[in-house]
Amino acid sequence: MNNDALRELTMLCQQLRDAEGELAALDEQWKVKKEAVRRLSEDDIPALMSELGVQTITLESGEKVQVRMDVEASIPKEDLEARARAFEWLEANDAGGLIKTIVAVQFGRGELEKAKEAAMIMRNETDKEVTLDRAVHAGTLKAYIKERLAEGKPIPMEMFMARQINKAKIK
Repeated sequence: MNNDALRELTMLCQQLRDAEGELAALDEQWKVKKEAVRRLSEDDIPALMSELGVQTITLESGEKVQVRMDVEASIPKEDLEARARAFEWLEANDAGGLIKTIVAVQFGRGELEKAKEAAMIMRNETDKEVTLDRAVHAGTLKAYIKERLAEGKPIPMEMFMARQINKAKIK
């Protein structure tokens, strides 16, 4: 290995480390700014406007500021018991209509005809619109394309929005 190439490799690796560090710093800055926006819009400005006794005010710049009640809510996803309790509460309080029931069945490779048949049965039995969706997991597609390329077999790269790259990672 020649010394010029080794120096260039060392320089490129340092640039990669620097870029990764800058990216991590930007990510942290984004989190800090996001929290600042939340604090200003949900805490500081509403508190001061409440102290002033106003819900709406026009600033000297002509901008109008208004404080309105808003809600953020979600049903727990990971805690299945809490999720069930939330649904039970909605149903007990005449809000069961808010709950959407989704039926999904995952079929494997080569089972398209079985999937079509199951969708047709469900459509006929329930008189509901049944959605039949097909997807390829990104990791599966990546592995398939890598395998085809390694075997020298053709693959329509544009069709799959694919590109072949060489990627360095420093540990």
